[in-house]
Amino acid sequence: MKAVIEYLHNQFLPEYWNKEKTVIPAQQQSQFRALPKEINLDDVFCIKFTRKVGNDGKISIYGDKYRIKGYTGTSITFAQVEVRQGYNLKLFCMVRGQKCDLEKLVRPEKGSGQNLVLVSGQSRLLITGESLGKKSLGAVF
Repeated sequence: MKAVIEYLHNQFLPEYWNKEKTVIPAQQQSQFRALPKEINLDDVFCIKFTRKVGNDGKISIYGDKYRIKGYTGTSITFAQVEVRQGYNLKLFCMVRGQKCDLEKLVRPEKGSGQNLVLVSGQSRLLITGESLGKKSLGAVF
């Protein structure tokens, strides 16, 4: 390994690379510019999906259902939203120019008598009447 490093520094770089592969810049002053503060690279370098909000106010992505949290505008039923997934794999969405979080909904195991269970935030269960031995509508607790 020592011989490879010595060859690289003493022969390859000065005799080949510096002569054949380098170019003298037209202007010696650096042309790099600072990134404007209003540009967030997490919004630029991400995967973007378009989804339509269902009449239940939820979207589906990767086979999972998500509830849109934090939107303060008018109804978004049947609206087109842009779901973004960043380098950290976190999902969020843009609804009419407003950044919103997504809350994943998880289906419980069959036969548990529950419908959808929320994963993040404060857990709430939707318990159906079937779990109480009756046929009735469920309630959110």
